[in-house]
Amino acid sequence: MTRIAIVSLSLSLAAACGENTSPAPDAADTPREHVAIVEGTLLDPATAQAHHDMGARAAEPIAAQAGDLAHIVGLGASVLGTNRDRLTIIDRWSRADSISAFYADPAFQSDISALVSSPSVTQYRRETGWYGWGDYDAGAGAPRWYALVRGRLHDPANAQAGADMGAMGAEPTAKSLGDVAHLAFRGRDDDAAFLAIDIWTKPDGIEPFYTGLAQQAAQLFDGPISVTALHATDWYQWGSAGKTTLDGEWRITSYQCNAQSIPVGDFRFEVRAGQGRFVQVFDPQCVATYDESYAYGGASSFEITAHSIACDPSSSCQTVLGASCLPTPPPTAFDWSLAGDELVFTRTATGPGDAPCQAGDKVTFTMRRDSI
Repeated sequence: MTRIAIVSLSLSLAAACGENTSPAPDAADTPREHVAIVEGTLLDPATAQAHHDMGARAAEPIAAQAGDLAHIVGLGASVLGTNRDRLTIIDRWSRADSISAFYADPAFQSDISALVSSPSVTQYRRETGWYGWGDYDAGAGAPRWYALVRGRLHDPANAQAGADMGAMGAEPTAKSLGDVAHLAFRGRDDDAAFLAIDIWTKPDGIEPFYTGLAQQAAQLFDGPISVTALHATDWYQWGSAGKTTLDGEWRITSYQCNAQSIPVGDFRFEVRAGQGRFVQVFDPQCVATYDESYAYGGASSFEITAHSIACDPSSSCQTVLGASCLPTPPPTAFDWSLAGDELVFTRTATGPGDAPCQAGDKVTFTMRRDSI
């Protein structure tokens, strides 16, 4: 938000909440935590993080005073049809009395409209008595994904029994695939509006799990459920212990063997949840594209398996490479660190797959993010 917007928001909240910095919560809402889901499609992905982060840093003290416990920022994980430019913010609130005033403020409305198209804010209350597992801090040290499951309950007054039974039945499979938390909510003023927030530490099980779940939800919901799949980001946030994923498009800027720089060609690397591409331009007339799958073996471990390589055009690659294409490399694992838009992969070379580095060398790839 701009400085003017923040001042306006502060004045509006003071008017809405009174001069007391700790207004008493509504009695009906006291036992429950609430969440607000703020979402839309980024208008300009290239500048969106800077725009959001500046506003979020300035707004944090005001939001926290109003009862905002956490501000969690996710982007579309390219899973289940969630586009990568989909921004979804999960704001956790300890009180319900300030929520509507916060999001209705013209300053907030102006700022969110400058960040995303078709912005929306939907409020829910936590159903702590409904069956679930884990909590927001589950999988805190690992890269995380969020799945927002939404639907209209067929029989709101009696829905808990069916929801609990479904969650209990799904729990063993969900946990085995990497689902570390399942939290249930209903609409703040609409008992039929259901929301589940699931937190995942592995991306590859998300799509098959919810595809199967959708077929089993007919008895509980009126109509189909929707699932928004998000990956954790390093955008400015608070109250969140999630570690960002590597989703994005990267360009390799440095390649070293034992700190000795090796000439770098045009290498591009794209990560989308559990899959992606590596593109190596040997020559404008010879481009190799690797279709790959990815796994996060730990908080800072990234495993790559190439399934196929296509060289185009193969006739030109024959001249450049001495072959129509390259052999598929063996699976490799890297340690990674991310600071801003700079990503560093490191590993110890083990054999020909690490050429031109020799076995025992420290291999270092440094990359810059080109786009989300």
